[in-house]
Amino acid sequence: AREVTRKRLYLEAMEEVLPRVKKFVIDANVGGGILQLLPLEKVTDLMEKGGQEDE
Repeated sequence: AREVTRKRLYLEAMEEVLPRVKKFVIDANVGGGILQLLPLEKVTDLMEKGGQEDE
């Protein structure tokens, strides 16, 4: 029971913290090892604003 409680508390903490963190996990094995530059923060900001860019 102790390990289950520990794991539950960890998962609950991660659920609370991770939505506020702007980190991107990119699989280096996808795309033949070439990582294209993408404005990922701009994309997520646009998604949060409903798809409308600032002018």
